Amino acid sequence: ENTSASFIPLIAGVCLSRAGLWVFDITVTQLMQQHIPAPIRGLVGGVQQSLNAFFTLVAYSIGLFISNPKYFHVYVSVAYVGVGLSLVFYAHNVYSASKRQ
Repeated sequence: ENTSASFIPLIAGVCLSRAGLWVFDITVTQLMQQHIPAPIRGLVGGVQQSLNAFFTLVAYSIGLFISNPKYFHVYVSVAYVGVGLSLVFYAHNVYSASKRQ
């Protein structure tokens, strides 16, 4: 019974996070279509895909080199730092865009 008590919140959390990721992906696609001129939209999309692939490779590489479960907290910390940096960059972009208008 103890196993199912921890297993159900885990599955629920994973499902909710995937739904959030899906909504975020749709939002990014919509913002790109609204704010990027059509002639360069493919170029920007290509750069975005390249950056996604690069950072996925970085995440897999970190997991490969820090594979001991004892150091899992390092892997998680790197992930949190990455998300935090993306938040800072996005907030800076929103702030810069609002000052231009």
